[in-house]
Amino acid sequence: MVEMITFDHGPASAVARGTMRITSSVITAFLFLSGCVGGVDDIDNPPAVDGGTTTTAKKGKENYIANVHTIVMRCSGAGCHSQASVTGMYGFALTDAGASYEEVIKLPTLTGTYTEASAPLFSKIAGGHHAITFTATDKSKINAWFAQELADRNSGGGGTPPPPIIDAAAKLREWSGCMKQADFNTAQMTQKWGLFAANNAQRCVNCHQAGAFAFMSGNGTDATVFFTTITTQKDLMLKYFTVDAMGLVVINNAAFQNAGVALPAGGNSNHPSFNPTTNVGMEALLAFYNLAKAQQTANTCDPPRLPM
Repeated sequence: MVEMITFDHGPASAVARGTMRITSSVITAFLFLSGCVGGVDDIDNPPAVDGGTTTTAKKGKENYIANVHTIVMRCSGAGCHSQASVTGMYGFALTDAGASYEEVIKLPTLTGTYTEASAPLFSKIAGGHHAITFTATDKSKINAWFAQELADRNSGGGGTPPPPIIDAAAKLREWSGCMKQADFNTAQMTQKWGLFAANNAQRCVNCHQAGAFAFMSGNGTDATVFFTTITTQKDLMLKYFTVDAMGLVVINNAAFQNAGVALPAGGNSNHPSFNPTTNVGMEALLAFYNLAKAQQTANTCDPPRLPM
């Protein structure tokens, strides 16, 4: 359903057939979604208010479990979204409906601001993701759940409030201006991602230097194209950075975990394995992240590079 951080090596890929050349201005085939972290308290039965016996129970979870969970479970195939052990976006299509709900509401890059227009949950499926479709009834159920989530957040009732509504797209646009070419070069992103290889000695650039399979890596020569692509194309940016449940932009470790570590049966077994945390590419990415974060902290970011 929503597979933001998968490195798709399927035979149907137009890029794999060499029919698409992705540059800094041409990457429009994929929409965005990714992982995030953070705990979520149970919000079903907060305490009574005004000393009475009436509770201000939050109904969003109840609505999700009754009406939306079966729709989300269409995403449980191929291992991508049903891996409970993988932090963030991969573990939201869980058999346990309550656990699934708690993961879903931590993903602003899935729910948007709880409207159909803002939610990548809708736009990804509308784009033909894995040939999954929503019927009119499906859309009605999801929108009814969204409306209840908004009502829960605006009710002012007692108990632990749900996580805040985060506009992930706005956070990413701001971040895109904090990433600067000079810092990108200082971190040696192009050189180090150009050198990075999987355990079988196959370099990332063999497949990804032009953005194939929705991932852009350096080729050691053209830093401008690499930088411009991942700062102006949301789907490519989200392979490196994502938005967490508190609205902070963080490194998308779940993306590299999924690509580098073999998952159980049905997982991403087509991608060569590699250490997802300790490698020259991640070393450069961390350096670049820290430099961009410093720009954000100092309020010296450029205007957003990511379009509306």
